[in-house]
Amino acid sequence: ITQLRTEHVPLAAYLHRFNLIESPTCQQCLQGPETVAHYLKSCKAYAKQQRVLKFAIGHTTDVGTHLLGTRKNIKHILKYIHNTKHFAESHGNLRPEPQAQSNNTVDLDDETPAGITWG
Repeated sequence: ITQLRTEHVPLAAYLHRFNLIESPTCQQCLQGPETVAHYLKSCKAYAKQQRVLKFAIGHTTDVGTHLLGTRKNIKHILKYIHNTKHFAESHGNLRPEPQAQSNNTVDLDDETPAGITWG
């Protein structure tokens, strides 16, 4: 999530910036630079996963990088990442784990900005 929020994530636009790959174009859909916003919102290769994400966050909420800013969206974003399998090679299994039941559970519906300590 931090890599997505800071845009320091192995997507084509970032890798191209450091001359690690030849082109910033998304190799999944070939429809433009592969940025975080493109990956989350407009990559045609992930249209099905984007529909699932849209359903999970609510049809009135726009899909975009702002979803990375609140805790309530993290489990949905992690599920989206897992379902796209885009970072499986570089990051392994990013499937969100079920929340353990304890007195210290985190309320994922909390609107608190994700950049602060949750505990």
